[in-house]
Amino acid sequence: MNEFKAFIDVETTGFDYLNNDIVSLCCIITDQNLRIQKIHTSYVIPDNLNSWSDHAERVHGFTKFDVMRKPFVNSRKSAIGFLTFLKEFKHENNYPMEFVSHSNGFDFKMLLGMFIKNDLQFSLYKIFNQRFQTSTIKLARKAYQLKSYKLGNICEHLGIELDAHEVVSDTKACFEIYRRIQNEDGIFQMQ
Repeated sequence: MNEFKAFIDVETTGFDYLNNDIVSLCCIITDQNLRIQKIHTSYVIPDNLNSWSDHAERVHGFTKFDVMRKPFVNSRKSAIGFLTFLKEFKHENNYPMEFVSHSNGFDFKMLLGMFIKNDLQFSLYKIFNQRFQTSTIKLARKAYQLKSYKLGNICEHLGIELDAHEVVSDTKACFEIYRRIQNEDGIFQMQ
């Protein structure tokens, strides 16, 4: 059975998974040999524009005006699209995936918030429950001695190109960090 890996990143209107919303998400699926199989990207109109954080806007660069235009979709359509995308890589009754993000606590909580608000949380639990989740922050801490383990700092250390806080670029950077740590002899042995 092929074990897929799902590299995930989200950009949001803030940092509270129940009060703030996702504005963009990206997922890159690879096979066990880290060959990219497919990329899913979604740009989302937040459920609650009143929760919009000026700080978050400075981080990802989207304005409220931007998200009211195409190709942005409502959060329910985005959540269902993400589930449909993941189902392409489902075997029988489970999802044999390792989920990887830079800061998986944040990314997965924000995804959970989007699914709860759209009454789809049980679908998300089914996918993520008891699946192996990896944080590239934790991997980098084991592999490198850096002053900071922010995505940009790790990318700079490794010479990885990054358009910071652009969801596709961040997801590709997460994938590349994982790939490089896995390929470095004697630094970190992946499972």
